[in-house]
Amino acid sequence: MSTEPERTLLVEIADWPVVAALADGAVHHELGLQHTPDQPLDHLPIAVLQANRVQAASPAARHNGVRRAMRKREAESRCTGLVVLPHDEVRDARYFEYVLSQLATLTPSLEVLRPGRVAFSVRGPVRRVGGEQALVASVRQLLGEFASTPVFVGIAEGTFAARQAAYQNHIVPVGGTPQFLAPLRSAVLPSPRLVDVFERLGLRTLGDIAVLPLADMVARFGAEGARLHALASGTKQRVPVARRPPPEWSVAQTFDPPIEQVDAIAFAVRSTAEAFVAALSERGLACRAVSIELETEHAEHVLRTWSSDTAFDANALIERVRWQLDGWVSGVVDSTSERPTSGVCSLRLAPAEVEDDGTRQLGFWGGLTAADERAMRAIARVQAMVGHEAVRRACVVGGRGPLDRVQTVPWGEPLPKKLLLDAPWVGGLPDPLPIHVPLIPQGVVLRGESGDKVRVSSRGWLSEPPHLLVVGSAAPDPVVGWSGPWCADEHWWDKRSHRRHSRVQLVVRSGAALLLRTNGDEWLLEARYD
Repeated sequence: MSTEPERTLLVEIADWPVVAALADGAVHHELGLQHTPDQPLDHLPIAVLQANRVQAASPAARHNGVRRAMRKREAESRCTGLVVLPHDEVRDARYFEYVLSQLATLTPSLEVLRPGRVAFSVRGPVRRVGGEQALVASVRQLLGEFASTPVFVGIAEGTFAARQAAYQNHIVPVGGTPQFLAPLRSAVLPSPRLVDVFERLGLRTLGDIAVLPLADMVARFGAEGARLHALASGTKQRVPVARRPPPEWSVAQTFDPPIEQVDAIAFAVRSTAEAFVAALSERGLACRAVSIELETEHAEHVLRTWSSDTAFDANALIERVRWQLDGWVSGVVDSTSERPTSGVCSLRLAPAEVEDDGTRQLGFWGGLTAADERAMRAIARVQAMVGHEAVRRACVVGGRGPLDRVQTVPWGEPLPKKLLLDAPWVGGLPDPLPIHVPLIPQGVVLRGESGDKVRVSSRGWLSEPPHLLVVGSAAPDPVVGWSGPWCADEHWWDKRSHRRHSRVQLVVRSGAALLLRTNGDEWLLEARYD
């Protein structure tokens, strides 16, 4: 057995959503752009937005000060003539298929981390091209047409280290990964929650984390701490318990007659994806990397390996199947690549890497209860009858008021982006939030000691301290404590949705703790605290 460490090459094309948008003819038509050899589009300042924040920007936009996570309004103020496009994950995956077809000439074992980022083992390719330097040069030559945006390439032991090396366009010497990682900031670790804890504990670099005893990390932070310790040490590629699954854990599905529409195939594979996840879950396992193989009735096939920082569920698998299909059948790859000439007749899902599933919330006696399974089946059955959008679940998102913090999403779809929850909501209520929130607030009267109605000035000051609260026809209830106001001026740039309001918290003599809101002279009882 070879004792050489496993070396990984990682390629990342900067601001891939912008690159994919520039390759999309539909975007050209929508914006009225003409792409000719003497008038390239890469000089345009373009930004791709998600949740009203910049996710990617073209070199021209970055030159004018546009940065990732910047709000739309700030980006437009910095860059005159900025072209703003919405994010489209399907488009990103479709056009990334062309990059994969190019890299497949070096190795068939490509692992797609996300559209725009791919990794593969250098063991086979490096022998054919004559060294790691030559391999990096070959990769850059294959991706030369993306020279308008930076292409990062790095080699190290493991995917995590290779990604950090790629940002420096560096080849880490064999065995030098721990030394390379040691001075890097702990913020590069893929766990914002624990990174914040590390920073407060004074563990500001990966070297600080790596020198800690593994047993102490496990005792304090559990399996996630062990995984981050391994990444910081450069000793493991992902998790310590990761292992190659046997072939019999794969699942396959055939389509008779063959299916040509992408949406139809994605709908048809749901049961297979759910069975795949359930089979691993019964063994106490979760899948972080999966191989998806598609084949047509003319024996054409495409195989891709997808990986994720979190375990795949059925919806994530279906999403990857859709991306892979869309990129294969849409014809965005070059003319020399093999494209399907008939419908898809078979699909195979194979776990490329599994780990112990320590992230599920189990029933009281372990595992999912029969009631849980019956409830999920019933929800899926109702959803099939009334439509995907009709069955929804509530989730907590970012916002200022109690009703703003609740949003419904279709059952089975992921929660909204965590960025919305973590954003600095200026004027938002402090925790704890009220429990009883009516859909229609009740009108009330709030008076001061003078007997006049309490008002909030344009500068956010109360005209006088609250003294009496009148709710409906009930007797006035003296105010024994209050705090606030919390003022918000929302959507001021849009006349139709602009609203300006203030909130105060009250405790009245009867013992009730209340939240009131005003947008003028009238007060509304917005919520009650438990």
